[in-house]
Amino acid sequence: MRRLRSSLGLHWECEEAATGTRYLNRKTGSTAEKGHPTMAMLLVCKAMFRDVCEVLKGSLTYHFTDLNTLDYWSHMIPVSQPPSLAYQVVSPPNLVVKNLEITLRLPLSFFHSLAEDAEQATSSHFPVGEGDLLHSWRRVWPSLARRLQNTLRRLTVWLDHDDKQTWTLVDERAIVSHVTASISPGTCPSLMQVTFNLPKLHPKHESPLRHFSKGSRNPPSSVKIEKRFRQCRHYEETAEGEHNVVWEPDFPITHEMLWPRGFEGEPDPPIPIRLEELEELEVFERELMESGYDDPWSWLMGPGPCLYPNI
Repeated sequence: MRRLRSSLGLHWECEEAATGTRYLNRKTGSTAEKGHPTMAMLLVCKAMFRDVCEVLKGSLTYHFTDLNTLDYWSHMIPVSQPPSLAYQVVSPPNLVVKNLEITLRLPLSFFHSLAEDAEQATSSHFPVGEGDLLHSWRRVWPSLARRLQNTLRRLTVWLDHDDKQTWTLVDERAIVSHVTASISPGTCPSLMQVTFNLPKLHPKHESPLRHFSKGSRNPPSSVKIEKRFRQCRHYEETAEGEHNVVWEPDFPITHEMLWPRGFEGEPDPPIPIRLEELEELEVFERELMESGYDDPWSWLMGPGPCLYPNI
């Protein structure tokens, strides 16, 4: 349940490592740790530590999973003098960021507020805490553009909301325009590409005016839109002190048919689902909805046209 409600998205393992709740090795009963050759080089001596840090600081991909932390770092004043201590080479004010990845899972109401007129909206119009998020969102992108205008090459923004409702309720174009208005090849000459990783859209609710869908207007040439399958299980607090995991698939929903793949005598877990299979189901569901079936399960449970004979 902790992983399902994590605001760190696909970086939930980092959260567990930081909070001391990382999973235990079932065989040894100890926390799973993996050594890394880079750490071995860092621990050789102080001179080697500094040399390795000098190499790393310009080649690493830096990840931010909290909007307020990103906002704070973007406004830190870079140190003009060379660092006097070895560890200061990789301290936050001295980071030379060429590749930046931002992972944010924010309230659904925040995305709705973001789509409203930003000039007329004020923090007093939003729930407690949401106005602060909106303020941070508005100012973080211009600040990042100023700080990284001579170094940033690639920016990846992974987004989702924390509700079990479909992602299609979010205005994707408003989000992208907020970011690209500040961060683009025009403001950051070294920038090669901005990638947005977003959940897949539900055909029943998608709109070319609000979403990046087939046949809709393309984003700027420097922007790439990636779509992923959204999680279908969500954490839900049913009462004070009580919680549950609910199954609320977004799109496609028929991928659950691929899970019970094991038979008697076969090892557990069953054969992993291939991405190609999920993509085939996505095409299948779209064809069903275009044929008038809003709910694919209603077709599966009753008579209907055989659009997907392999199932």
